[in-house]
Amino acid sequence: MDKDKIVQIAVDEKTADYLKSNSNQELYRVDDFISKEDDLIRYKLCLKKRSFDFYLEKKDFWNYKVVAIKMY
Repeated sequence: MDKDKIVQIAVDEKTADYLKSNSNQELYRVDDFISKEDDLIRYKLCLKKRSFDFYLEKKDFWNYKVVAIKMY
């Protein structure tokens, strides 16, 4: 993911800083936690020892756009 794009979609500066500094690492799933609320899909992923919620918006039948990322 492009570092400039990370800053734009991160919910807060702490999330953006962590993702930028670890951008060469791979995200992974711990479980299949996916929920849908209105038109947003929340997808839980992990990076090292941090957990993230990725909020996705459907663009078309096959594609989704990441609209926000929140670190816990």
